Amino acid sequence: MERELRFAHAVRSSFGARSDVLLLIQTVEEAIDCVQELPPVMLGLQRWGPVSRALWNALDFPDDAGPLDAAYKCLCAALEAEGWLHEGGIP
Repeated sequence: MERELRFAHAVRSSFGARSDVLLLIQTVEEAIDCVQELPPVMLGLQRWGPVSRALWNALDFPDDAGPLDAAYKCLCAALEAEGWLHEGGIP
């Protein structure tokens, strides 16, 4: 079994329609699952397509910190733009 690819810092989010539920996203795989649950119309928005590509790119190059860092930043920027990013991530 392959290891999960962990972000350096966990992301706290009330992802999507689940505004009453606070998620702690710690791995690229968890982030991909969340993004894939978004309605198709949201995936067509400029911010979510690049997030999806960045996350998959991080999985394609698991030993390279660059794509992982880019995916984290892209995810956080999109969550913040939606108002779904919460402070207090775990370092």
